[in-house]
Amino acid sequence: MKKVLLLVAICLLTAKATAQNEKNLLKDVDQMIAQRQYLSAYQLLDNFDPNNDNIAVVLKKEHIVLNFFSQSIMHRMFSLADLKEGESLDESRQNFESGEIIVFDADSLILRLLARNPNNSDLLDGHARYHQSVLDDYDHDAWMSSLDSTCLELFQKGSDKRSATAASQLGLYYTLLEDYPSALPQYRRAISLCDTAWGDYYNLGIIEYYTEQYTEAIQHLLRAHEGYTNPALKSDAARVIGIIYDEHLNNPDKALKYFQLAISANANNVYNNAYLLKFHLTHKNYSLAETTLATGWMMAAEGGSPFEDCSLLMNLCRQYDYTAPLVDFLTKTLSKADNNFILGITDLYLGQLLEDETDAISHLRSAIEHFRQEEAPDDFLNSLQELIKERSSK
Repeated sequence: MKKVLLLVAICLLTAKATAQNEKNLLKDVDQMIAQRQYLSAYQLLDNFDPNNDNIAVVLKKEHIVLNFFSQSIMHRMFSLADLKEGESLDESRQNFESGEIIVFDADSLILRLLARNPNNSDLLDGHARYHQSVLDDYDHDAWMSSLDSTCLELFQKGSDKRSATAASQLGLYYTLLEDYPSALPQYRRAISLCDTAWGDYYNLGIIEYYTEQYTEAIQHLLRAHEGYTNPALKSDAARVIGIIYDEHLNNPDKALKYFQLAISANANNVYNNAYLLKFHLTHKNYSLAETTLATGWMMAAEGGSPFEDCSLLMNLCRQYDYTAPLVDFLTKTLSKADNNFILGITDLYLGQLLEDETDAISHLRSAIEHFRQEEAPDDFLNSLQELIKERSSK
């Protein structure tokens, strides 16, 4: 009996010592992370638990590789580095050439541990965190391919704030499949678990908009708009609210308010200007439409996708019988501009808008000359020549 008691005591002491060693290890690792010694921190963990059997150590390894990699290959193989004095993680990634490859498949390792500890909330959180990192750092296709039926079942588990990430991913999974009835309860679960998950409020509002639940959509989009600090995201939420008020709830005053808020948050988004222009044309506010068109067109012409964005505004003017004012605006622009690209794009759209073939072809030829001075690609210039041939054959 004494031997049994002695063995129990030894086991208890061993377990206590192991736990203390683990606690000290994790404390040391956190200090190394703070000092940006990422490779050394990982190696210390790996020496302590080379077989990846310790839950806390595996999750700390996951934290390091997913957040502090110098190079990642589909978040299954990584290179880590101890950063030099003054070196940033971004610089380490940009200047990365070669390094030791660490194979750490967090997904399969966590699933193995979950098979032994199926309701461990830390592991469930680690599982969701891995897939969220794939979603954040790669594209939707890579993220979708990382999921299987086991992952989807695990996303259903958990009832604390950390589980909101899993619920959000399930909502997105069903959204991408266009299974909106299945997406709705997942986004609702996400915001019930975390009431500051502004992206989930937004996504829930969008799905409610798609499913014609307009009052509910407004409620959740407003929460997103109020919570977002990113101007582009705040702008998107405001624009959708404006669309719902204008096109579905017959409240033009509130629609105008939110279209204007969208532009205030992000004036360089062509869709904000397009929807405000559409609002003014729909409600026959032509003087305001003229101002919005001028602002929107120049922003589009000087932006990153000028042809796509200018075409959007041109087609909108055509749809609402506002072609003549657009032609007047472009003609005035042509007389003032001194930039070859602006001159070229103005001539190009006048060449598409004018009904008189001679005038249209004259503008298209001028467009070619302006774009040639901007060293436009030959394929693009040849496409304009083809447009001239089409107009000439009419």
